[in-house]
Amino acid sequence: MRRWRGKIVFIMLVILIFIAGFALWAQTSEAKKKKVLNAGFIGVKNIYSNDFIWPYDVLQHTYSPRASEYINTFIVTADGLEFSTHEGMKTIPHYSFKDVPHIDILVISST
Repeated sequence: MRRWRGKIVFIMLVILIFIAGFALWAQTSEAKKKKVLNAGFIGVKNIYSNDFIWPYDVLQHTYSPRASEYINTFIVTADGLEFSTHEGMKTIPHYSFKDVPHIDILVISST
């Protein structure tokens, strides 16, 4: 009987280790889901292009189809209509204040 007790304890330990490994695997695969932050840039008429475009460019370069974490960038205006920068660059926003998605990072240029 003692001989069987040792084998039973060994089998129970193997089963517990298997269950713990599976639980750990399930947690890590859940953590690998994509985490996307939304960065909304407020667009206003006569904004300086440099104050507006360079932070947009830097943040949008975090996107990669294979990346699990990146920043989704978009431009928001009060009315959703095209506006011109101080230098004359015409810009079409992605959203208006009425239909903008949740914003994690709000960027307001210094103009």
